[in-house]
Amino acid sequence: MGVLNYIKGMFKLPQIFKKKEKKETNLFKGDNERKRDVASLKSSQLSQSALSLLSSLINEIGPRPAGSEATRKTAHRLADEFRKYTDDTIITTHRASPSRYFGLFREFIVVSILMVILCFMGQPLFALIVCGLFGYCVYHGFLKCDQIKGPTVFKKTNLTNVHAVIEPEEEVTSTVILSSHHDSAPLYKYTEKDKKDYILSVYVPLIAFAITTIISIVIFILEIFGLKLLRFNLPSLSAMILLIIALVLQFSYFKLWGYVTDTYSPGAGDNLVSSASLVELAHYFSWKKENGKGLKNTRLIFVSFDGEEVGLIGSRAWYAQYKELLINPVNINIDSPFSSSALTFLTKDANGFVSLDKTLASSLCEQAEKMGYSATLGELPLFAGATDATSASRFGIPSTTLMGIKLGKGGDEPYHTLGDVPEALDSKMIEMVISILIKYIENNYKEEKRAEERVSLLLDTDKALPIIR
Repeated sequence: MGVLNYIKGMFKLPQIFKKKEKKETNLFKGDNERKRDVASLKSSQLSQSALSLLSSLINEIGPRPAGSEATRKTAHRLADEFRKYTDDTIITTHRASPSRYFGLFREFIVVSILMVILCFMGQPLFALIVCGLFGYCVYHGFLKCDQIKGPTVFKKTNLTNVHAVIEPEEEVTSTVILSSHHDSAPLYKYTEKDKKDYILSVYVPLIAFAITTIISIVIFILEIFGLKLLRFNLPSLSAMILLIIALVLQFSYFKLWGYVTDTYSPGAGDNLVSSASLVELAHYFSWKKENGKGLKNTRLIFVSFDGEEVGLIGSRAWYAQYKELLINPVNINIDSPFSSSALTFLTKDANGFVSLDKTLASSLCEQAEKMGYSATLGELPLFAGATDATSASRFGIPSTTLMGIKLGKGGDEPYHTLGDVPEALDSKMIEMVISILIKYIENNYKEEKRAEERVSLLLDTDKALPIIR
């Protein structure tokens, strides 16, 4: 234990467990109302407080690109709110390259042009190697949102995460991590609603790249049969015709170059309202603890990440830093709670490539249905992106994400648009999110308490046996 404490001291990680004085929680006005049973607290009050905090942050700070001064300010504002209710609040920074994620769009163009040049030089093998390496980066870095190690030409900056802790009354035996993110997404120049421009800027370049790759494979085969592989040479007439076609196709990338703009969404529903909701959840459980009804052995951690919109880099860094200090953790992530009619708990994330904890998702879904809400299990489809639950899952933590959007086509939620403002949110959905999570955590505590009562009953019985005998 002495060595462990020394190591923790070096890295200043034990702050996650540190207790400190916090302000009295005034959830209701007046002493009589504060004496009411905890169950009398209405989640509608908490949801209205969350929406009020959201509006304040949006008006004061506005859009929040990952790693920007705006996300730093937001993290510090959230920390100020968390400090009112929690035992400890910690801000952490991580150096990364946010622009690397969407930089793949421009790398896509450079790689395609480079493949054509290499084929003109009689080096189709190297063209295919370049294509394969780029495909690896797209699959792992963009689709699976996994970390790609190595140097980068993209500028690095500090990402700012914030987390807060409410300690249990006794020894910690489990941890519930409630998470969200406070950065907002860049706007795309064209969306699926702009069908013609979307086809020209997305689908046509993808087809052009596929044809360029096929042409490289054909020339590679021709080089093998012509015994010219790895020799610098001018391509044959048939290969030259194919390369001219490939060269013409490169002009189709013109619209793709500026596809991701420098304008950012206000990000109210995706996902600042979730961070504001975490503050009110901390408010509630702090109030419970002050009234002598806090969780007995479960530590609550409320965390808001930076960098979710650029490959989950903030959450990945946070879990890498704190994973070893988490005791029997589970993660419930909140992302894009727009519509009360689209309540969904994810079982697959990261474009469908990462499995989340189905048992946890099912338990939350059942809890929602018991409360009279319509809920379903879902999977993020291909090209739908990823949520921070992916990072928790990669570190072996059971996780799921609560969402309020229609997965796949047909949804009209305004995420990743200028219309993602507080007025576009469904207040009922925010109330549902808060009430479901409160009830789920409280029910877990009740189960823990019942188990303790059964043990106590057995001990009392054992004590009575000698007297009976």
